[in-house]
Amino acid sequence: MARLVLGRPVDAVAALLPRLFNLCRAAQTVALRAALGLPPDPDGQPIATEVARDHLMRFHVLWPRLLGQVPAPLPTD
Repeated sequence: MARLVLGRPVDAVAALLPRLFNLCRAAQTVALRAALGLPPDPDGQPIATEVARDHLMRFHVLWPRLLGQVPAPLPTD
């Protein structure tokens, strides 16, 4: 990890690391930016949006497949 971030600008590190560790990217971005002393939400996408998207994917796609059902289309809104 050190080789990936040493010598890079703080903003570049803040953009890179959440992509490497893809679990709850929004939460990791906010935590990393806070640790680096940067504003928490540069893209204007709150953590709640990511959590809602993850839940919709589970309800409409993943769980129906696990239950032997056809996945449902995701809501357009």
